[in-house]
Amino acid sequence: MSHFLIIESGSTKVDWALVDHVTGEILQAWNSPGLNPYHQQESDIRAEVSTGILPAQAVATDVHHVFFYGAGVTGEAKADALKSALRQSLPNAVVEVCSDLLAAARGLFGTTPGIACILGTGGNSGLYDGQAVIDNVSAGGFILGDEGSGAWLGRQLLSDFLKRLMPEPLRTIFAKKYELTTLAILEHVYRKPFPNRYLGNFSRFLNEQISEPYCHALVRHGFCEFFERNICRYAEATRYSVAAVGSIAFEFQDIFREVAARYGFTVGQIVRSPLGGLIRCHHAMLHGRASAVNAAGLEEKSRVYADMPVTPSDTSSAAPVAKITESASRYDHLERMSTHEILEGINREDHGVPEAVRACIPAMEWLVDATVERMRRGGRLFYIGAGTSGRLGVLDASEIPPTYGMPFDRVIGLIAGGDGAIRKAVEGAEDDFAGGFRDLEKYAIGADDVLVGIAASGTTPYVIGGLRDARQRGILTACITCNPAAPVTREAEIPLVAVVGPEFVTGSTRMKSGTAQKLILNMISSAVMIRLGRVQGNKMVDMKIANAKLVDRGTRMVIEATGLDYDEAKRRLLEAGSVREAIARFQG
Repeated sequence: MSHFLIIESGSTKVDWALVDHVTGEILQAWNSPGLNPYHQQESDIRAEVSTGILPAQAVATDVHHVFFYGAGVTGEAKADALKSALRQSLPNAVVEVCSDLLAAARGLFGTTPGIACILGTGGNSGLYDGQAVIDNVSAGGFILGDEGSGAWLGRQLLSDFLKRLMPEPLRTIFAKKYELTTLAILEHVYRKPFPNRYLGNFSRFLNEQISEPYCHALVRHGFCEFFERNICRYAEATRYSVAAVGSIAFEFQDIFREVAARYGFTVGQIVRSPLGGLIRCHHAMLHGRASAVNAAGLEEKSRVYADMPVTPSDTSSAAPVAKITESASRYDHLERMSTHEILEGINREDHGVPEAVRACIPAMEWLVDATVERMRRGGRLFYIGAGTSGRLGVLDASEIPPTYGMPFDRVIGLIAGGDGAIRKAVEGAEDDFAGGFRDLEKYAIGADDVLVGIAASGTTPYVIGGLRDARQRGILTACITCNPAAPVTREAEIPLVAVVGPEFVTGSTRMKSGTAQKLILNMISSAVMIRLGRVQGNKMVDMKIANAKLVDRGTRMVIEATGLDYDEAKRRLLEAGSVREAIARFQG
């Protein structure tokens, strides 16, 4: 069996869910005390992870993916500490560590843009473009910010209590309930660990007494501060809907909605935890359907081609495929923009591409390992595509021989319409459903080979037909696309879906989609070559010595490895024909 584990960690508690990889059903769910790496040492992190993960230990070897989302994940050191702790308990798992803000965004919006809010013990917000958080007004923590959060509300309550600003008889009720002294309050806030949790606990009193005008006004004021100092700071903020996770937003959602309306925002869902949305989101992603979850956390009503056979007519414009790549740009009146505004806008859109690619790493890992295994048996790696996608495949394949010294027939790129289409589009070539495999047959493609279909839209007949025919013959198939639930994902055993969102110029998939495809191809081919031993240390020791620049580069590699002077190193390099061979001969 194969499972994945979702961990959603806040400052107060950690929610764990063990999920069946195939069905998406929750097999087991539990919680443990809060974990915040920002405030904790690595030894404490390891201890809390090992304790929290105990319910999953019985099936540890079946857990293949772990997705950790948490507060306090700041910088690589903290992320690496968490990864190390999780891998110690789950050695077979691929571990991803992300922020709690991305958890909120994915759980609330799926692949729909919006402003994600966190209002629990702490507070935060982020502008989400459907795949990555592209802007974040710094929360500031419970001392400098976290407006409207449990810690902020608790701090205001305690301050008003100490300064006798809390009205009677509410102050008497508060004092009796908590039996507080000034000294105890100061001790917890300034000397003891986790003062934010201590402050957040008092927000329960507000919930119990929310009918009291003072309590209602305090919560309302906190939310006004949250919107004023955070949400309204995003550019053109009211263009986006707002949604929220966390106990404070959930318990006081009527007040939250009222305040949001006052500032001109529409509000989507408000949930206590993003866990349910994250489970649906990751189950869809692992099966190549990254947009099978919409802003409400439910399956989209647009069709998902799970059981529908793809024929040439199915891939025509009549097929009801929701193409994110052809959605309207977030920008309008481009012709009125200055050159600077155009360039800034394009660059801003590009920021989210690496995160979209990062989401494909688990599937890429499977593809790379399977490709290495087959190429060691003599198999080959094929790319097929049309237009920009085809050109990128041809480009990646053509760079492997000079870069890594591989024979030209080991990684092969094919484009609809043939090599002439690299420079000039061939009309109708991509619509030839049988053309993809017909071109592959010229190379006697077989069971030890791997075929990667590249199609930004995911609906290109040339690619879909090639993948289908190859898969029917037992050939391992994968695809690279930017549209979740597209027909091409149904014909690939390993779908890589990089959801980059609408293009700056509507429908121009040579932009973000092309960038994502190029990044993925770089990662696949580079990782395969490294795993095949075509790199030593970090050097391209098998590169072709094809020009003066490469002769000089190779000579310096030989000098570094042998200590020879430049002229002697160059002579040996030219005599041997490669850096690897020159070094091997020197070392005897």
